[in-house]
Amino acid sequence: MKKKNTDRLPVAVGIGLGLLLVAGVVQLFLLRFAAGDLYPPYSSRRADPLGTQVFYHSLDASGRVRVARNYDPWPQWQFEPQSVCLFLGVAPAWAGSLGLLSPGLPRDAAGYLQRFMSKGGRIVVTYLPAQARKDLEAWNFDDSDSDDSGESERKPRSKHPAAEPDGDREEAVEDETEPKPGRVARAARDAVRLQEFWNFDFRADPLPAGATAGLEPGYAGVGLPESVVCHSSLTFTDLPADWQTVYARDGCPVVIERRIGQGSLVLSTLSYFVSNEALKSKRYPNLLVWLLGGRTAAVFDEYHHGLSEAKGTAAAIRRYRLHAFAIGLLLLAGLFVWRQSVSLVPAAEARTATLAGAAAEGKGAASGLINLLRRNVTTDRILDVCLAEWEKACGRLSRELEARAARMRAVAEQEKARPRREKDPVRAYNDMQRILKEKRHYAAGRPS
Repeated sequence: MKKKNTDRLPVAVGIGLGLLLVAGVVQLFLLRFAAGDLYPPYSSRRADPLGTQVFYHSLDASGRVRVARNYDPWPQWQFEPQSVCLFLGVAPAWAGSLGLLSPGLPRDAAGYLQRFMSKGGRIVVTYLPAQARKDLEAWNFDDSDSDDSGESERKPRSKHPAAEPDGDREEAVEDETEPKPGRVARAARDAVRLQEFWNFDFRADPLPAGATAGLEPGYAGVGLPESVVCHSSLTFTDLPADWQTVYARDGCPVVIERRIGQGSLVLSTLSYFVSNEALKSKRYPNLLVWLLGGRTAAVFDEYHHGLSEAKGTAAAIRRYRLHAFAIGLLLLAGLFVWRQSVSLVPAAEARTATLAGAAAEGKGAASGLINLLRRNVTTDRILDVCLAEWEKACGRLSRELEARAARMRAVAEQEKARPRREKDPVRAYNDMQRILKEKRHYAAGRPS
């Protein structure tokens, strides 16, 4: 028995260490997801200073705005027209998603955004700061001189990227990514740059330390803050007359608005004011409310960050809250495997071998006989059974043995007649043994 317990000890220790390892890995992932640094900057899933999760939960907690996240391509949207869609932290050379192979947006997606605004929807696009260019390879900016504050100034490869020939732009994509040429050509033909689609362009101006953007006179009575902090060197340029400037830095627009049908479009080179860090240390609540445009439904787009929702079993379990059902299935599967691998009763072969007389570890033939007698012979019958077995072994009895057998039967009958408390089968058995061992008397060579 001690040997079996010793053999099981390493298995139990291994299982315990495995469970501790799994628990540690799960805790590590929970900490990473809680911080949100696994998500791209300005994602509403990110809880650190670079995320916008505080903005998302603030609107949700207000009870006046219904919030949701979008993980689907824009032509698959199923949102109400009178809502605002927030594209926060977009790269200036927006490819629509990280999987596209062209510096633009698919034409059907751009057309859907246009129809969405024409029916009363509002779209807000905030661009990544120019200083974050090193984190994304899709930017069309090169390093240049730095100012005294240590913040780099970014300049476009040409003053007017929209004026570059389409063929040159396709060729640049092929050189950088080196994918299949046919796929790149098709993606470039079917894509449209937002700058060309909505008639605006970018420019990189020097960004002094502590720079701010002032509110334009046309928006003075809206309740917006008089100035906002600038953390990006990008400004808008080549704007037609249908664009209205909301905020400008040194005469260069940084936040602009345009009416499209019944809806509107807001573009901002500033994204800091929607971040978690700004909502903690430098809040602009009136500006955030103005971004909503009076809508009661807000959609935070995550698809442009490269985040999409998996359409599988795990997604269905999360959507319909089948966690308990899934855990029950796992437990049932574990019990089934355990039942098939560990039997609570000996196997059929082991039982057959034991019944056939196979030796059991730690037990001999005598102990087996004793156990067999205890199961089948009661105390009251033990003397009769012993006497009957002796007579079978002797065969035909002589006169003297017959006389001794009669005396032994008498001893057995006397023992049966005794009260239960006075019975002593061992003593009676010893008396029968003495009768059997008495010396025989011989006369003429024969027992008398």
